[in-house]
Amino acid sequence: MLLIHGIYRFSETRVGFRHSNCVHCEDARLTEQFRTFNFWHVFFVPVLPLGFVKNWRCATCGKDPNPVRERPVVLIAGAVVMGLFGALMFVSGFFANRDQLAMIGMGLGMLFFAALCVWVLKRQLRADRILAAARVVPIENDNCPYCPGKIRAELFSECNGCGARRV
Repeated sequence: MLLIHGIYRFSETRVGFRHSNCVHCEDARLTEQFRTFNFWHVFFVPVLPLGFVKNWRCATCGKDPNPVRERPVVLIAGAVVMGLFGALMFVSGFFANRDQLAMIGMGLGMLFFAALCVWVLKRQLRADRILAAARVVPIENDNCPYCPGKIRAELFSECNGCGARRV
């Protein structure tokens, strides 16, 4: 049976803006924060309300400026398990009788080691993106990019006209 499901996003409102480094544009751009009320739907019928969610979008390309969402503890634990399993499978191939099972173990060990190397390289790219984000200059002027209103000079400053927040 074909099950058509997904997420509906209702009542999208712009709630904030900031300068951020967009991964897709590869430059510092204005990014906007939108708040939506999400529903999980089955056959286009809203079934389960998921609540309010805030998402960032690049004002130039419309995509998520930082699509990588990582949980460091889970990734480090996964890397340790993959490394140990890969080493165990690779070493077990040397001490076995070179039968088919031992060769499969060596192959799996090499695959897990290759996956671990790819993970380390991706982490390095993530660190480069963090350094690029640190070089982004914050918005300094007090003009709202959405309306002719002025932005109040506070910690979390809002526009007098449209209520958008500079984050």
